[in-house]
Amino acid sequence: VVPSGDLFNALCEEKLLTGCAGENVVRFRPPLIVTEAESEESVQRLERACARLSGASAKKEAAQ
Repeated sequence: VVPSGDLFNALCEEKLLTGCAGENVVRFRPPLIVTEAESEESVQRLERACARLSGASAKKEAAQ
């Protein structure tokens, strides 16, 4: 579990348009017309951002 601000920043680095809506909510902001390929690419970007954050938090825990 990471703060939504951290996920928001990681998603910005992936060029994925989102917004924070509280401490644990990230809202996606897709265009009104989105293709299936674009949706799949967004999921891949989300997975990369989550993997990067998960690796960073694992390193932080190991250092403690």
